[in-house]
Amino acid sequence: MTSLYFPICAAAIASLLTISFFSKKRVDNTETKLYSYLLIINLIETIENCITIYLVKTYGMGHSLNFLFRLDYLLIFGWVWILFLYVYHISFNKKDFKKDKLVLISIVLTVIVFIGLLFADFNVINHDNIIDTTGTAANIVFVGSAIYVLLIISFITKSIISNINNLKNKKYIPLYSLAVLAIMTLVLRQINPTLTLEALVMAYINLIMYFTIENPDLKLLEVVKESKEEIDKINIDKSNFLFNITKDMKNNLKNINKYIEEILTKKDDKVTQENLYEIQLIISNCERTINSSLDISEEDALKIRSLNNKYNIKSIIKVIVLQTKSKISKNINFITEIENDLPEYLYGDSVKLKQILVTLLDKAIENTKEGFIELKINSIKKKDLCRLIITVEDSGIGIDSKTVDKIFIASDEKHDFMTNNLTLKSISKIVHLIGGTFNISSQINYGTKVTVTLDQKIDKESNDNLSNYIKDLDFANILIISEDLRSCNKIKELFKKERINTNIINSGEQGLKKIRNNEKYNLIIIDYNLSKLNGLEIYSKLKNINKFESLIVMLMGEKDKDLELEAQDKKIGICKIIKKPIKAVDVKEIANLIKKEN
Repeated sequence: MTSLYFPICAAAIASLLTISFFSKKRVDNTETKLYSYLLIINLIETIENCITIYLVKTYGMGHSLNFLFRLDYLLIFGWVWILFLYVYHISFNKKDFKKDKLVLISIVLTVIVFIGLLFADFNVINHDNIIDTTGTAANIVFVGSAIYVLLIISFITKSIISNINNLKNKKYIPLYSLAVLAIMTLVLRQINPTLTLEALVMAYINLIMYFTIENPDLKLLEVVKESKEEIDKINIDKSNFLFNITKDMKNNLKNINKYIEEILTKKDDKVTQENLYEIQLIISNCERTINSSLDISEEDALKIRSLNNKYNIKSIIKVIVLQTKSKISKNINFITEIENDLPEYLYGDSVKLKQILVTLLDKAIENTKEGFIELKINSIKKKDLCRLIITVEDSGIGIDSKTVDKIFIASDEKHDFMTNNLTLKSISKIVHLIGGTFNISSQINYGTKVTVTLDQKIDKESNDNLSNYIKDLDFANILIISEDLRSCNKIKELFKKERINTNIINSGEQGLKKIRNNEKYNLIIIDYNLSKLNGLEIYSKLKNINKFESLIVMLMGEKDKDLELEAQDKKIGICKIIKKPIKAVDVKEIANLIKKEN
């Protein structure tokens, strides 16, 4: 039974590797898929090999055992074929791997070998503790395996010749080991024909590959790191929000103390009454701010009005900010502080939201001749509920306390909500109609601060959609050629949070050099407006580079009117033309392009 020693060791290695690999979360890409097939085939082959050798040694040869030997050869050849596909993939990184001609030819060859192995003549020799095979079926397997081994060697050689740095590629280490182990196996079989080493060689190659493929644990650590960065951003936003709330509370307490001091120092009943009224108003404002901003209960989530109006909150804010900038004078500093972590898509009444924002900003402009106007938008999220906290503050003429008090007093006054010239009282009513809260604090000659809170449903499907597209991209690599640093940083930020690697260079010459040095990119974004060579000239030079296969996206300015380029883009091979500034929807379209090619 010495023939069983090595197959049993191989089965133990294969079992441990399979359990270790499939028990962990891992990157789902072509490389790891092929490796998982190698593990499964090797595990089945080692177990089947152990059973077959035991039965032959115990009961001798029979028709059923002949079939088991055929199955063993089929598994060995299948493993060699998958290894060939793995080497082909890491050597050339084909985009449309499943539809590649050589891959399709290999499938046909493998099917022919499988049919020949199952139906051709096949003999098993069991003599003097030596197990061997002869016949046409065995020869077909040997020839097929030899073809794949020769192709593997040619791929490695070609890859190293084209780029000498590939000599140190860690993914080729198992293949170097395979060559050494294959030679050792032939020598040991000549010395001791009773040894069965094929299964052990396959298991050992899989073991080495485990440490050379893209390590799932390292990739998960990268995801954890990126998640930490996102959490840090959110925490900064929340800290700023809480700081502003705390600052307001301190200012209010300071005002209360001032009024109390006046009450204590002056014995005028009228002054005392006015100060007590101001204190009551400040306390009321504080209570509204705290209750409306920080307390999201289950009841709030149930009370929210169900509207089928899905809207892009970030687009609305952007449009309103641009409109406001065009209205204000040069003496006013317009400040915006928008939370980074705002969901992109929400459900709610977008028309009324626009009315609220526009009216609050218009009133701030109307009351402020110089100084500042500040728009802050924060959010608090719980489950599928997003509480928007909108604050508009100005340093204008302010509103007296009696006018402020009238805003909150119910009246029979009719409001025309369709007009553009709305009052703060109308806005207060609109806010309450859609289930929000309205709070205002103001001082004459010091300015006004209005805080609105609105509960909106989060459209999780749309907000997750972009991430889902890019998670399927197998960590795509993008090159950006542009001299516009601002656009580059925005593009990089959009892709960074989705774990797509971006490389930025500021000249076409550098881009051409990278491609000529065999650097591989799934997609290249070229800015049309480059100083030395424009985007089309760079693209024409890229096309002339041997084996250049990257997708091309042309980035153009808003004022560019190159209609000829837009008409020709499909003919000359440019996948898409994108106008600056690049948006999240553009990222989604780029993701679609890469996903389609992969």
